[in-house]
Amino acid sequence: MILSLRLLTIIILILSGLQALPMSPSPSTVGKSLNWNRGRGYNPFRYATPDGITICNRSDSIVYDCIPLNRPTSELSITFRASNRAFHPSKKATYTSTDRRKHTAKNPAWSFMLISTDNDTLSITVRAIEQSDQISSSSGLCVEAVFFDKAVKITTCPPSKKFDCYTGTNFWHLSIKNKTITLSGGNRDENMVFECPYKSKDCSSFGFAAYPGADITLTDISFFDLTPQSYEPHPNWSDTAMIEERINASDDPLEGYWMVFDRTLDESLLRLGGDYRLAIVKDNGRYLLIYLSGAKINPTFWKTGMVKAILNPDPYPDTYSVMWYDSEGMPLNKDIKAQRGEGDTLLLQFPYQSSTLRLRKPISSR
Repeated sequence: MILSLRLLTIIILILSGLQALPMSPSPSTVGKSLNWNRGRGYNPFRYATPDGITICNRSDSIVYDCIPLNRPTSELSITFRASNRAFHPSKKATYTSTDRRKHTAKNPAWSFMLISTDNDTLSITVRAIEQSDQISSSSGLCVEAVFFDKAVKITTCPPSKKFDCYTGTNFWHLSIKNKTITLSGGNRDENMVFECPYKSKDCSSFGFAAYPGADITLTDISFFDLTPQSYEPHPNWSDTAMIEERINASDDPLEGYWMVFDRTLDESLLRLGGDYRLAIVKDNGRYLLIYLSGAKINPTFWKTGMVKAILNPDPYPDTYSVMWYDSEGMPLNKDIKAQRGEGDTLLLQFPYQSSTLRLRKPISSR
């Protein structure tokens, strides 16, 4: 999308000379995580090519290529590789204005941006600069971040030896997590550019922009939604009296109260969030494992009546495919199985170094 500079609602100021510290085609919306590369393609970006997103801007307006997220998110991580063929130590880029006059630009900038649900913009703008002192000059990059509401502006020049300052490709990583924004990057390894406190907003879109004369290519883009899952207790099972009434009236051997009996877990891959006290109730042909108490990790998140797991019956007797919610409320369902055993036990098997968790009915509920 090409917009006149007069119509821009976000004004991005480029400050120069300042020294500072250092798939198949995708759907039109982004999910929990998504990757764009040569194998998966770069759709639905408007300037998608088989090899990346290429924006060669020969107009006098900023050219944008942004896509919507399928839901707003305030915590995220985005990585990508970027190059600007218009960055050059001696040559200038050319572009044509609306009156058909030719213009030149020295190292025209490009930007990465996030757009909030109220159409505010967080922008990070990059351009090549010449850094000089009384003795010599050297090439470098100027990175400017303008946060939502223009409340914070950061201008920094990352170490030039860690970045390709002209036509080469650099890796970039933007992370927003726990009220902190972090930008890092480099041409060979990842180096800190800046980190600071951040007043977050829910983002609804993200994308890139090329200033007049810029010629950028973006590749290997990955998006990750880091927003914690938000769950509320199940409306039918938030009342422990209702659970007890259901269990007392049931003759289903799987329904009842359950507790952690023992476990064999690879703690580096899967940690149990506590010695849970749970209840299993049947619900529309499946079974819900309802959290009652016992969370030690993230205890303020877990409330009585929340669904800890969903057990869907397999074709084989007493075996189930499981959707398990970890201590952060994130769903896990890849190859997780449950099987009833002897002595009122239920064995859950996770595909992480043969990790298992065994539940057992307390004597009082058998």
